[in-house]
Amino acid sequence: MIFQALAVHEMPVDQVCEQFKITRTNADTIKKRVKDKLVPIVREIESGLI
Repeated sequence: MIFQALAVHEMPVDQVCEQFKITRTNADTIKKRVKDKLVPIVREIESGLI
């Protein structure tokens, strides 16, 4: 939900942090971890392997 708020809905980081009661560092870490998992999947889909 945090990744979706930040990356998909492009909500301001401060607003997301307040809503989910997390720090900015935690928000950045969560976004990076999810992105790191999604990028290889998207690349596979784009290359036709999936």
